[in-house]
Amino acid sequence: MSDRAAAGLDRLWTSGNLVALARMLLAAALLVLAFLGMPRAVAAVLVISLACGIAGERLAAGGRLSRWSSWARLAGSACLPLAAFWLRPDLPHVEAVTFWSLVAAIAAPFAAGFIKFGAIAGPGARAAVIASYLAGGAVALVAAGGSMWPLRAATALLAAAALEEIAVMALLPRPMPEVTSLPAALRLRRDRPADLEE
Repeated sequence: MSDRAAAGLDRLWTSGNLVALARMLLAAALLVLAFLGMPRAVAAVLVISLACGIAGERLAAGGRLSRWSSWARLAGSACLPLAAFWLRPDLPHVEAVTFWSLVAAIAAPFAAGFIKFGAIAGPGARAAVIASYLAGGAVALVAAGGSMWPLRAATALLAAAALEEIAVMALLPRPMPEVTSLPAALRLRRDRPADLEE
């Protein structure tokens, strides 16, 4: 194997990429288990997926951002409403506001990032990351037959975080993973406007 190919493989098998790959595989497993109607297994996979997500965010904070981390975040987030629907088919009817708000709060930041930057945006605002973990935990609780109140609360937090994430994207000319909140984006805009030039 040539040195160039070996270097390419070394870059492929980084810790950030491995965690992102694990998150995508867990999202696929979550969907399969939800489709098969295995709520306890779904809850267990969601807990493992949340731990992988936290590991991925720590790696990103340490500067080891994976090129796949945005796709892993999209896969992990997008599977939540579908898994909830497969486990509780009555959810879009009985809890229509909660369910469709969850779908919109997940889809809107990804759509806004794609429209603005032409790509899936980076790790996202800190509040969006925390709210998505809470939503995942709430879906795990609902999957295990628990109360709907945690999902309602997590959906409200996720909707507020989605609005913040869209506002951050509106202020930035390009994805900037180091900007993790609206106050940070406003500070950057005020203190270092040269960093925002395209």
